[in-house]
Amino acid sequence: MFKYLQTLGIPIAIVIANFVLFSLLFPQILAGMTGEVIFNLIRVFAVLCAGWLIVERCGAAISAAAYSGIVILFIAHVVLKGGLFLVQPLWDPGLPIHDGFKAFLGVLVSFLMFVPIAMVIAALGGWAAKRFHARLKSA
Repeated sequence: MFKYLQTLGIPIAIVIANFVLFSLLFPQILAGMTGEVIFNLIRVFAVLCAGWLIVERCGAAISAAAYSGIVILFIAHVVLKGGLFLVQPLWDPGLPIHDGFKAFLGVLVSFLMFVPIAMVIAALGGWAAKRFHARLKSA
């Protein structure tokens, strides 16, 4: 289990850097559609990368790669984005605390909606890693 989490260090670092860059340091970038697209493409890349790394470094099955997508989405979406909604009322006294809680519940619902998509993307990353290594062996 520790080896799997250690293997996910790079994708986790990617989603944390993505969050810090777009949500904390330069939130005005996310105001436009282009910023939202870039933010989410980086998340997709991190999930794809997680699936690839789980198969490549751990020799895991594609199903394990799919589950790595859930881990990355959970960290990126629930812990970071949802956590921001929970703590935002602490530094913005004009924002009622129940607004942050309602936003967090919305994040939880959207997490459940996007879990299958994250699993498919991570599984594709794992499949690509298996296919890449099969071509290397046959060459």
